[in-house]
Order: sequence, then C-alpha cells, then structure tokens
Amino acid sequence: MLIFKDFITVEEEDNLLRELEVHLKRLRYEYDHWDDAIHGYRETERKSWKKENQTIVDRIRNVAFEENSKLLPLVHVLDLSKDGWIKPHVDSVKFCGDTIAGISLLSSAVMRLINEGDKTKFGDVLLERRSLYVMK
Repeated sequence: MLIFKDFITVEEEDNLLRELEVHLKRLRYEYDHWDDAIHGYRETERKSWKKENQTIVDRIRNVAFEENSKLLPLVHVLDLSKDGWIKPHVDSVKFCGDTIAGISLLSSAVMRLINEGDKTKFGDVLLERRSLYVMK
C-alpha cells in the first residue's frame, strides 16, 4: 500500500470534478450492488478524457503501474453519497488487475484493511483529499 499525499492540485481536482459531474449528475445514488459491497454510490467508467485530465490519468498510470503492466482500458469512477459506504471485500484480479489505484476527491476518507483469515487483524489508512493510493 502506497500513499502519495497531495498527488493532484486543487485546480486539477476541480478540472476532474467538472468533467465527471456532467455525467454523474444524471445518475441516482444506488443502494444495491451486484456483489453487495457498495451502498449509496454512483459510478461510471471513462475511456477518454479532456486533455488536462488525461495528463492526470497518465501521471497516475506512470506512478502506480509497472512499465509493462497490462492496463484496463477504462477508468472506474465511484462517487459515494454522504451516507454511502464500501463493505469489506476482496477485489477480483480478473476485474481489477493486480494493482488498484485511486484518488480521493472532495474529502478525506479512511480505508480499513482487514485480514481475510483473521478479522481481528486490521489497519486503518487515511486517504487524504487529493491523495493517490496504490494497492499492489
């Protein structure tokens, strides 16, 4: 688990939000998810970005992924409502690859990592606003 504090600037955060909100505002928050892992969310996937945001996506890819990694073609965007949450779960390598990277926009959050074999073992990771996290 790697954390890169202040990975994007306030201006870059605003640019990403402007581009994403055009689509997200048409979606309702959902409270059922196919694997019951997420509640109170809106989501979308993007393949192409405005030039200034593609620069950010490229920077994430350069920092988070190995040079010869097979990258998924779409960027997954998840927006949690104020009362939304993500339950403990194990991401599928089939759907997510062997590396997961994300940026916290608009607010900080705490990600709790729980040992799958012993639920009493866990760690909380602060994902500060505009930080990049990378899990490998």
